[in-house]
Amino acid sequence: MVMKKTLKFEFIYEDLKERILMNEFEDSEKLPAENILTETYKCSRPTLQKALRMLIKDNLVSTRQGSGTFINRNSYIEAAASKTIQDVNGQSLYGLIFPNLGPGFIFKTITDSIAQTISHLNASLIWGGYISPTGNALQQQIRNICQNYIDLGVKGVFFSPFEYTEFATDANHYIADTLSRAGIPIILVDADIVSFPERSRYDLVSLDHMHAGYTIASHMLSKGLKKIVFINLPYSKDSWKYRLMGFHEAMLDYGISPQQEWFISQKPEHVDEVADILRVHNPDGIVTLIDRAAVSLIASLKQLGISVPQDMLVGSFDDLGHLFDMSISTIRQPLEEIGRVAVKMMVEREQNPFSQPKTLLLKGTLVKGISTNPEATDSL
Repeated sequence: MVMKKTLKFEFIYEDLKERILMNEFEDSEKLPAENILTETYKCSRPTLQKALRMLIKDNLVSTRQGSGTFINRNSYIEAAASKTIQDVNGQSLYGLIFPNLGPGFIFKTITDSIAQTISHLNASLIWGGYISPTGNALQQQIRNICQNYIDLGVKGVFFSPFEYTEFATDANHYIADTLSRAGIPIILVDADIVSFPERSRYDLVSLDHMHAGYTIASHMLSKGLKKIVFINLPYSKDSWKYRLMGFHEAMLDYGISPQQEWFISQKPEHVDEVADILRVHNPDGIVTLIDRAAVSLIASLKQLGISVPQDMLVGSFDDLGHLFDMSISTIRQPLEEIGRVAVKMMVEREQNPFSQPKTLLLKGTLVKGISTNPEATDSL
């Protein structure tokens, strides 16, 4: 597999495109101001404008002189899943349903690992395409993808459940039920489709989220912190519950009684809401659900005159801060191993279709960045 180096403006373009398609800016008609975007991506204005011109060419956004860059809602809703079918030369065919495959998400590395491992089994892998999170479009897209996979006779599907949309639960159950009725085995990646403490009948491989939550919280508490809040994202997968349990256990081990109000569900790019967190809770540390959220949080804190790490320590999960040129303390997921294990579980499921569902949890690695080093001379 030949990897092409991604230029900065290409990464920004792909990331903004994914954020638009994932409806991240649902409460706004336009993208954040250019000065905020250049700060978020640590880039120059000309570099950002190259990325914006590519989005304009895709008709996803349009600019208005003196008003900003506006999102073309009808265009991104029409960016439906594209089915790419290649000649598989008699090979077995497997499918992917991974909503978040943009450059700012972990799943591209996992799916690359799945594809590489599948190739050693004389099999091929196909992907249904981008999936818009909006209600009506989402329903039609997942129907099309499921029917295409059934028509193609795929032997199995690797599925990472939907999140960050109010339609996630219905979408996840529709996919699982439809494929199961067609006799197509499913391997869940990263999270289950049911809420904790329930467990579905599908095999699951993921990060050990509880251990990850404990590890990042312990690392931050070792710096002498007394009050850390945990920021979740609305409609996120239930994996946050396991991370929160680990987070709570670490605090108890440090003699701190965690409070329910220290868990907050919001989008950290909302500066006013971040200001409310600081005013109401006065934390000395914040843990975010994913690195993308940490990047947004750090930008919001900076607007409020709060420096990281001098005034506030920030930790997160996924080890993607480097994509934004940020040294964030985080939990690195064993992405390639998750992909390899997912394929192994698929083979075992095909051999033993009626065995009990398996759950395999893989430990992550703590990456110590500037964001939790109070003695650092540089700020993020």
